[in-house]
Amino acid sequence: LDLDVGYYRAVPGWKYPFHADNTRNCAFNQLLCQPNPEYVSKIVLGYQMIDIPYRNDSLVLINTSKNHNVHNTSKTDTRYLLNIGVRGFKTFENTVAHLKSKGLLT
Repeated sequence: LDLDVGYYRAVPGWKYPFHADNTRNCAFNQLLCQPNPEYVSKIVLGYQMIDIPYRNDSLVLINTSKNHNVHNTSKTDTRYLLNIGVRGFKTFENTVAHLKSKGLLT
């Protein structure tokens, strides 16, 4: 996979509205801080809005072509997130299939 790596810093009260990425279709994300219920991240799948299960001990593969958001509702804590984007507009499904073929997902 062709990847790019960066991180996002979300200060208390910071909000990024629902959007679909226009630079890629999927990304691996991992919290670089302690999880906090005040860090709200949701994704729309079909007709359902679900919480994105971000963790600080493992990566989460996100279909960034679907509408998703971030809102740090904390008044005191800054949220840090490692972001590893899959370049080349590979689809989420193709990325999952690739990882399975390499024995990295079951």
